[in-house]
Amino acid sequence: MVVKVTPVSDPFAFPDLQKPIPTVPPMEAGDAEYLARKREVGEQIHTLKSGRHMAYFTEGSPADGPAVLCIHGLGQSKFLWLEKKPIAGIYRIAIDRIGHGSSSTLEGLYTFAVGVPEIVEVLDALGVDKFYVVGHSMGGAWALCIAAALADSGRVLGCADISGMADLLHRDALPAMKKELPFVYGKGCRGSMFRQLILAVSEYHPDKHKDYGMAKKYTQTCKKEDGGDERAFRVMDADHFFVTKTLDSYLHGPRSKNTFDLEFRRQLGMAWDYDTAKLKCPTFIYNGKKEATSIAMATSNHRLVAGSELIIFPEHGHSTILLEAERIISALIQGKSVQSSYA
Repeated sequence: MVVKVTPVSDPFAFPDLQKPIPTVPPMEAGDAEYLARKREVGEQIHTLKSGRHMAYFTEGSPADGPAVLCIHGLGQSKFLWLEKKPIAGIYRIAIDRIGHGSSSTLEGLYTFAVGVPEIVEVLDALGVDKFYVVGHSMGGAWALCIAAALADSGRVLGCADISGMADLLHRDALPAMKKELPFVYGKGCRGSMFRQLILAVSEYHPDKHKDYGMAKKYTQTCKKEDGGDERAFRVMDADHFFVTKTLDSYLHGPRSKNTFDLEFRRQLGMAWDYDTAKLKCPTFIYNGKKEATSIAMATSNHRLVAGSELIIFPEHGHSTILLEAERIISALIQGKSVQSSYA
């Protein structure tokens, strides 16, 4: 399958912020260094056997070191994984999951059984045999499923699940998990109410030149709603590169208004297609102490994956935990975990 390099009409737009983001000092526009790095890595589009398209960027080459596949979370994009400089010693592939970024739009329920082979198809096209996988939030669930799907092949050398979802309907899931969220998502009164809530908070911004309240998005979602505390917030506030990539990822993430609904239905409303208890590679499960993804999720994954290591960052929220991404990735390929650098 030919991998096609495709220019995108406006992949780098980031609106001037009509209201400054209260960082240190206050941001009034997107970070120039981030926008330059985004242009530097660009993106590629792979046409899948299904006819769908999957976008990705790569950094480095196979000669630089082992391959690391990076998978973003709900409503975000591959550029969430962009760092100020390439991570030394690895060949990195970051994808836009279907329904996000420059990949194809989700038009119906997209199961792990369909999506995991399509992600692997991109790796095959790139000539990647063995690799490490890391995912954040809902991307963490994809990372676990990829490692489970390929467990017997030995292709996955290690997995890092950062603030990831858990399989609520797994036979060995923590009983508390089934009470925490309406796992009958989309069925009955409770599930219907949850679905309406998800549809109400869904975000889709077709015009990338407009300011969609990024200052509010930062203060409400990236800080208040996502947990964490002042130790991590101080570091995030001072890092305009990190703030810009986080907001830009939200801006360019969802492909449609239905993205959030379909994502939650797959991850919380039905049993996963792959048994995460079958993972065989070294697995590291990271979570913030009081963040959007509860410790119960991380604990359930830790319980399911034999030999996995659970690392709790006491000060991190769902957004700030990715301040640790480079350290987590570098440690992963060494078969190690890291403790927070901001404690």
